[in-house]
Amino acid sequence: MLPLLHLLKIFCEKYSLHKEFSPKVYQALLQYDWPENIRELRNFVERIVVMSASDVVKIRHFPPELLSVPAVQKDPPPKLSSSDDEREQIIAALKLNNGHRENTARYLGISRRTLQYKLKRYGLK
Repeated sequence: MLPLLHLLKIFCEKYSLHKEFSPKVYQALLQYDWPENIRELRNFVERIVVMSASDVVKIRHFPPELLSVPAVQKDPPPKLSSSDDEREQIIAALKLNNGHRENTARYLGISRRTLQYKLKRYGLK
């Protein structure tokens, strides 16, 4: 899992974050068959670093469409505790998608209209 740790470090530095993976996440990543190899792993690590609200990434933070791991029982999806977490996730997703709103909405798994509503709500025009 050395490439995983290396990628984690790269993206934490890139986005000025401190994240680590829980033991279940390591287990899941070891069991997953990465069809596109390092490119898919790199995209996954970047997305999970940017999108997880806590410093310790857990299985429940995995977007369901991104990675399905049948061998590991997933925790229930996380509930955002505050609008600040959601706001920060949107800001990070916009940055990751170079401000492109349609790609950001797709990346977040919401409609463009919902993204527009949330941008207005959080004053992020």
